[in-house]
Amino acid sequence: MTSSRKGQSQRNGLRKKGCKHSEKCGRRELKLLLAVHLFIFLASFTFGCIFWTIFRGWNLKNAENFKLIDEVLLAKLMHRSMDLNGTVIERLHFEYQTKRSKSIAQKIRILCWVCTWKGHHQRKAVHVKSTWGRRCDKLLFVSEFPDKDLPIVAVDADASKLGLAMKTFHAFKYIYKHHFGKYDWFLKADDDTYIVVENLKKMLAAHSSEEPRYFGLHMKQSDERMDANLAPDGYMTGAAYVLSSESLKRLATHAFRGETPNCSLVTNETGEDLLMAQCLHQVGVKPADTRDSKGYNRFSHFDIETMVNGNLSEEYWYWRHVVWPHPEGNQQTKVPISFHYMAPHKFYIIESLVYNTKIVGVKNLQMVERENYNVSLLPIKNLKTKIRQSLIK
Repeated sequence: MTSSRKGQSQRNGLRKKGCKHSEKCGRRELKLLLAVHLFIFLASFTFGCIFWTIFRGWNLKNAENFKLIDEVLLAKLMHRSMDLNGTVIERLHFEYQTKRSKSIAQKIRILCWVCTWKGHHQRKAVHVKSTWGRRCDKLLFVSEFPDKDLPIVAVDADASKLGLAMKTFHAFKYIYKHHFGKYDWFLKADDDTYIVVENLKKMLAAHSSEEPRYFGLHMKQSDERMDANLAPDGYMTGAAYVLSSESLKRLATHAFRGETPNCSLVTNETGEDLLMAQCLHQVGVKPADTRDSKGYNRFSHFDIETMVNGNLSEEYWYWRHVVWPHPEGNQQTKVPISFHYMAPHKFYIIESLVYNTKIVGVKNLQMVERENYNVSLLPIKNLKTKIRQSLIK
């Protein structure tokens, strides 16, 4: 009897200790479980709110980066798919193009410099280098930081309007010091501009680089912060403009050395293109007429989609400020030189359609160059042989 009571008390003690099967302990475990789940939920919710606040703030602060992410990925995919990543096929392709256009390239030597900044090196600048930039006789990028993937001239300037003016000031001084005499024409372009270099060279072939002229999309001076008398001839939009060697010489040796009283490029916060017009006007450089034979502007302020769709209303600001409105409204020239506000992946679309597409019954680029410039073409079979030999190696 004593032993049975003793065993019963031991079992009761164990139940009190473990409490696995009692109703009271079951409620206690349930409450503890609910408390743990509630804690995890509240912690997750709090962490999520903190993360969203940080991410939202980053998103608002860097809205341009966020919007471009899809376009950047698409551009990278097209960059790879079109074999424009430094492979042997790419090198031979551009070697072939160079030989085909050797005649005009020798006559028209053009240096292109592209204004960019650190945040655009991989998003935009590398795609300029892989597409139209290859057709320039010399390609440079001007930024505040160097980059191993780009031929950059590093200058002390930020991404503001004043910084853009500073980059322009230093870029043209550097180019005059290191490259003047080697090239006849000097193109400045933004990193979201696409240039059809062949059309640019053909237009420049009709002009002398010894004339004090510069070329681009001609706009009327309308900035209230700047005296219209300082740039009475208007200005060329900063998306793309070209200086002759004589214009660069006057700019670097007179305007930028303080010999002209109204060239305040480094201190003024007005747009860089207006300031350039002001400085060039002070040294006697005039804007040239860059329209085609039918009166259409060859330099565009917009992307190719906008120009092709023709969806600019008559009330749009552009028509009030452009010096030479198109004769039939918003129409596209047949010999375009530049497009602006271009997403990087659109560079590759143009490359594919213009340079890598053959349309039956339509003269391709080789035939046009042969007729216009009397260029002796590199035989196709030689190119194919070189490609095969390189691939075997």
